[in-house]
Amino acid sequence: MKEEIRIKSKLEFDDFFRNSNGISNNYFVLYKEDKKLENVRVGIAIGNKFGKAYKRNLYKRRLRNIIRNNYNKFNQNYDYVLLIRKSCDTIDYREMEEYFLNLIKKVK
Repeated sequence: MKEEIRIKSKLEFDDFFRNSNGISNNYFVLYKEDKKLENVRVGIAIGNKFGKAYKRNLYKRRLRNIIRNNYNKFNQNYDYVLLIRKSCDTIDYREMEEYFLNLIKKVK
């Protein structure tokens, strides 16, 4: 993802987790807040309990690619943080994209 559409700051992640309600399914939790800059920004969070670093990075790369391909489907009024759940390692890329897009549709 491009640098201007990423959320990377720990303070911003903590702010999302504290102040916004998440929309969830079995594989992801999506937090949204009113956007602070002109671009819609997206952050990806994954816990250490998910697995070793190579596995966490694999799922973050997959999700970044899904976000990049479907960036225009996001509601343009919000910034998002996406939390990947442990159960996500049981599905393949296509299913991951399908569940993610269904979650995005719930936001609108």
